[in-house]
Amino acid sequence: MTICDPTSSACEMCGWDPTRTVAGHWLIVSPRYNGSDFKIITSGIIASGNTIGSNEPSNYRYRKAREVFAADLKEQLNNIPRAERFREGVITRWYNTRVGRKGSTKGFRAYDDENLRHGCKPLIDTLRSYGVLVNDSPSWWRGHYKQEAIRDGGSYYTIELLEYA
Repeated sequence: MTICDPTSSACEMCGWDPTRTVAGHWLIVSPRYNGSDFKIITSGIIASGNTIGSNEPSNYRYRKAREVFAADLKEQLNNIPRAERFREGVITRWYNTRVGRKGSTKGFRAYDDENLRHGCKPLIDTLRSYGVLVNDSPSWWRGHYKQEAIRDGGSYYTIELLEYA
């Protein structure tokens, strides 16, 4: 799913400028989580910001989340050219409303906006460490965050990256 169609008219991501052209477009897809384990931070899931806590290096859950993102996406991230200019992206959390963690009778639910953004911080830092982003400051990166409920299949996340000429 895409917010910006590079072949059509202007959109929010390109600053409503119809003359702005896309120089690079990449779609990164995580593995699917099928409810097979009871871990809070595991492959295919963006954990809530409440779960992760602060992004200090001494925080075990933050470090674990970065390790999981790196393991999930290593091959895809190594195939994306290193960033040399501003990039923009859409991170979408696809959560299954029927299948939750092992042992749970409930599926996942939507996070509030702040918890979604905070839960994506280790993911953004992983993108930066692989050189996919120059930096995560506003002058180098702008992220858009979405959530979509699904009823079939495992939960997962996608990252759509755009680089403008």
